[in-house]
Amino acid sequence: MTLPLNSILEKRYRIETKLGQGGFGAVYQATDTRLNVTCAIKENLRTSEDAARQFKREAEILAACGDML
Repeated sequence: MTLPLNSILEKRYRIETKLGQGGFGAVYQATDTRLNVTCAIKENLRTSEDAARQFKREAEILAACGDML
């Protein structure tokens, strides 16, 4: 699934551009319309439990890195 540019995800994130794509999905640059900040949205096309755990772990690592900035 490709997220359409300028679409609003979860009534919050405006999809601006696709930054990259791989075997598991794509990464998009978006704007958080509530906070008015640029962010990244990662699409995960894998639906297995293992893929979900890996996706969650990656999100936790990235969130921790954000706290360091």
